[in-house]
Amino acid sequence: MIQKNEYYEQKCFWDVDYFTLPEEKQKILTVAAAIPEGVHSVLDAGCGNGSLLNFLARNYSSSYRRLAGIDISKEALQHVTTEKYEGTLSAMPFRDNEFDLVVSTDVIEHLPYEEYPVVLQEMQRVTSRYLIIVVPHMENLEASLYCCPQCFCWYNAEYHVRAFTRDTMKTLFDQAVPEFIRPFGPEKHYPVFNDFTRLLHYRSHRYPPSYAVCPQCGYVHKEKETTNSFSSSSHQEGKRNINFLQFPKKIIKKIFYKEIRTERWIMGLYKKMHSS
Repeated sequence: MIQKNEYYEQKCFWDVDYFTLPEEKQKILTVAAAIPEGVHSVLDAGCGNGSLLNFLARNYSSSYRRLAGIDISKEALQHVTTEKYEGTLSAMPFRDNEFDLVVSTDVIEHLPYEEYPVVLQEMQRVTSRYLIIVVPHMENLEASLYCCPQCFCWYNAEYHVRAFTRDTMKTLFDQAVPEFIRPFGPEKHYPVFNDFTRLLHYRSHRYPPSYAVCPQCGYVHKEKETTNSFSSSSHQEGKRNINFLQFPKKIIKKIFYKEIRTERWIMGLYKKMHSS
């Protein structure tokens, strides 16, 4: 089995100013606006390249006496401009109740079965007052599977292993209660599988994207480069042939394909019980 660290150390994930991407900018601004008044210390658990922390440090430095992040990726942490720690979320090097707020965005959907409850307990342990969690909303994990052409393992290219709804968000924590649960972000379309569309999906053997690392054998798919070797006329003929072949699929899709339309993310703000 390949180590997940190889996936998370890829520069293509972290050499990006996420604030320049409209959807990611909306997420950062939405999370920043949800931070309750009176919060002066923040831990970003799974901070990645620090897109949220760096934004808070640039724009609200006078409001916080401490901004810290922890992540397993050395590559990601190079971009974090605040206090930072390399480590796992299942054993964070912080005291009980050390931060006013623990925030975690696009993290817990990656956690394996045994690690998941441990990390949720750790988050509750190190916060004294609040938690903010952001995850993909109602993601269809089955529709997101790709087939490794090397070992035929089916896996999620982003290593997402769990999906979240409003109901699951309400019961995340046993020591904190939700202040609000709120979907937000651009509209996302997820297919609803039936026996026929599920068969089509698994027969397609879709190649994974170039950034994906097979968790079973470590295979990385490199997309073929396009060339200009075809003449304009042959290219147009090829387009006509492709469109002709796609025509039956469009009919099938119209008859059998159904989808859920929802906001891309869902956010929960939680208050720790017995906190002031």
